[in-house]
Amino acid sequence: MDNPGLKILILDPKGNLVHEIFPKKGARPARVALGDNENVLIYTPITPEFLFNQSDLEGNTIGGFSTLGDLAGHNALKYTGRVVVKNNHLYFAGHSESILKKYDLDGDLMFSRTTIDDWPADFNYVVFKAGEGQVGSRYSEGALFAFNNFDVWDKYIVTIPHHNGDPDYKYLDVYSRSDSYYLGTLTTDDFPYDITIDDKFIYIQGNLPDQRTIKKYPNNLSRYFE
Repeated sequence: MDNPGLKILILDPKGNLVHEIFPKKGARPARVALGDNENVLIYTPITPEFLFNQSDLEGNTIGGFSTLGDLAGHNALKYTGRVVVKNNHLYFAGHSESILKKYDLDGDLMFSRTTIDDWPADFNYVVFKAGEGQVGSRYSEGALFAFNNFDVWDKYIVTIPHHNGDPDYKYLDVYSRSDSYYLGTLTTDDFPYDITIDDKFIYIQGNLPDQRTIKKYPNNLSRYFE
């Protein structure tokens, strides 16, 4: 995705430009993922129609899902979050809303569930007039956030809950991939910011006041939560 978020670049493994995808007018892509069917999933919380849009690798629009309906008074901040696509399913974790969602790539909602923190999100936003017939929004002072990031592996959704100002908040919360029920919590050495999981290891990018770290931990999820 280019820096202004106005187009998506498709590159080959050598970094050569293959195609450019230009989202619909008024849409600003926030996250992009490649589905197992090689369709490009484009997440656009600031959007004229759908939250999730699909294009092929040549930029041809295939469709979209999760409609917002009437956007009058739409607060895009409520829809910010992270997206992971695995095995023809799209998983969404809210940034300022404590919620996990799962869709199939036809747009059918498999689950939508609040998480164990379930912060009172209504207090996270300040909505104001931004011109005639327009509204704007911003995060309120003291807003509480849900997730930094997450990944999906085997039977598990592994999330990094937001620290909300607590530098000792070094946890990973684990949920069931099938129904999003909370399974338990793991601890990390450093303040976690990003996560990637494979069959052998859990890779954690940590954020410290003066440096960023990358550590790998044995992937014992199946042993802990079987």
